[in-house]
Amino acid sequence: MLLYFDKAWKAVLTFLAANDPNSSIQNNQVTQAIPPVRTVIEVLPPSYTGVTGEPCVVSLLTHTFGFSYTAPNVTTFEATTCSKDYSVVYLKWSAFCNSGRQFDRFGAVWINGVELLRTTTAEPSSNQAVQWEVVRDVTNYYDVISAGGTLVVALDNIVDSTYTSSFTIQLSAEFFKPSPKSARKKPDLVLPVSASNTTYGWFSVQSSQSAFESSMLVMNSEILMLEPKVISSTQIQLDHALVTSTAATASRMVTLPANTEELYIEIFVSAHSCDEFWYANSRLFEDQGDSCASGSFREVQVLVDDNLVGVIWTDPLIYTGGINPYLYNVIVDTGAFLVPTYILNLTPFLGLFLDSEPHKVSFYVDYSINTWLIDGNLLVYLDKDGKQTESEILNQQIKPHVLPKEKLKWLDSTHAFYNVIASRRFYIQSRVRTSKGTQIYTIDDNFKYSNYQKYFFDGDILTQDVDMHSVVNGRASIKRGIKSARMEYSAAYPLKLQYFQNSNATYFLVLTNISTGFFRSSEADQKNTIGFRYGYPSNELLYIKWKGNGFIGSQVGGYGVTESALVNKMPNDDCFFREAFAEGAQLIKDNNKTFSDNSKECQRQVKELMAEDTFMKTVVPHRYTRGV
Repeated sequence: MLLYFDKAWKAVLTFLAANDPNSSIQNNQVTQAIPPVRTVIEVLPPSYTGVTGEPCVVSLLTHTFGFSYTAPNVTTFEATTCSKDYSVVYLKWSAFCNSGRQFDRFGAVWINGVELLRTTTAEPSSNQAVQWEVVRDVTNYYDVISAGGTLVVALDNIVDSTYTSSFTIQLSAEFFKPSPKSARKKPDLVLPVSASNTTYGWFSVQSSQSAFESSMLVMNSEILMLEPKVISSTQIQLDHALVTSTAATASRMVTLPANTEELYIEIFVSAHSCDEFWYANSRLFEDQGDSCASGSFREVQVLVDDNLVGVIWTDPLIYTGGINPYLYNVIVDTGAFLVPTYILNLTPFLGLFLDSEPHKVSFYVDYSINTWLIDGNLLVYLDKDGKQTESEILNQQIKPHVLPKEKLKWLDSTHAFYNVIASRRFYIQSRVRTSKGTQIYTIDDNFKYSNYQKYFFDGDILTQDVDMHSVVNGRASIKRGIKSARMEYSAAYPLKLQYFQNSNATYFLVLTNISTGFFRSSEADQKNTIGFRYGYPSNELLYIKWKGNGFIGSQVGGYGVTESALVNKMPNDDCFFREAFAEGAQLIKDNNKTFSDNSKECQRQVKELMAEDTFMKTVVPHRYTRGV
């Protein structure tokens, strides 16, 4: 970010540490009674789907995290006694934070090194405690949870004379019977790609340098297209060694059974420290001492024995203390409580694993600065009638790095803009031979990214506008003879940020206006009994929109107004709609309704959510808005 932004943000943090981060406007205190506990929500689809009856509940943990920095809670638990008929499992995180002063904290849950949940906390106020719940379907990890073992729960908190609140967490596994039409496909084997089985499982990752460098010149009133310059082939090899050396510290050796038929990895990833606001970073003041100045493009990479096998362009998460904490008093941004994960299909790369020898799986974040926390779980599906799977790559188009194009322009001494665009195609086709015969696996993913930033700064005043869009459209297919299956999927993460600050040594005022979107869809075409072993959701769409505006001031306190809405077209053909609105520290509205998919109401809700964002109209499949 800008050096000026960095200094002003430190002033905001100092103010929040010395005052109540969630108090009312100081000059206009609300006179009505304040409830002793405030419930904080994230607008998400229904927590429990595809299940029936009452659950078999296994309590895993009840613990208060006081001063717990660098000290995760580590316990063991016995194998569960729930009947195997209860084959669907949800992880439930119930949290309470007493009134006082506390910032947002980061948490995660691992069992035997397998991560199950990543999350952040809500912030209390001096006169209100906060409570919230997070529920996640973890049926893929049924065998891991059922077997018992080492449970690690991390929630790094500080309690001292400044930060006074603790977090009490109740964690449980809820086992349900599946509903008659809800078949689940859990993997035959789960292998963690994590740092430890007995403490923090995540790796801390940042790039040392890429195999490319950009020639950067900043000149007033001149537009520069920054074309990355390829260094010599020798340097490329050396720098790639640096990349893989860095990734090697974020790696784990794994051995797959020789009869593995399909392979997937679920990635847990989050950005912190200088890269917490990576999407708002720019290069404008790289030469003026801003330690967090950098570009605003990042790519998460998964490597096997230093071969690139998967990439992720992540959702720009905003935690509950980010940009303006008053916006998240009641409704947090999408992903703040239930941090999204990413599934990659590694089946076309099976040939790298099938020799029954250990292989290095590693993570890297290209163009990043400190710090990214990342790990993953391999989901292994076996050919139970076969002993040795064979696989070979037929064709691939996979570049080791994306080369983003950047524009930087100073219009005059007070106005500037910084733009970044990037794209990549990730294509691979492989032949896989199992006891079922020969199958052709194809993955074809297309990524596009744009980030447009405008700046104005004059004395004590700074404004920054960010308009970011990230989208991937992909297709995975299997073909065996005349039989075939295809899965098409899309994801998009738009973000718009308007930021104004007026600050000096004795005063500051920050105004913010933020909107974010979270879109994922999938559509399956599986014929003649052939299909993917992984339980892809067929014909599903999820679109969540979140908006907030508010202010923080050293003389006026702070205030925020937030709204969030979602449409979830579910695999059972129901369509779920939810909308919520909050002002100050009060939830004004939280309504939901379920429609049948054959009605136009579901299509109408999708179209209304897209109305203010022309970009989303190019992403959402037309079948969801056709005829409305």
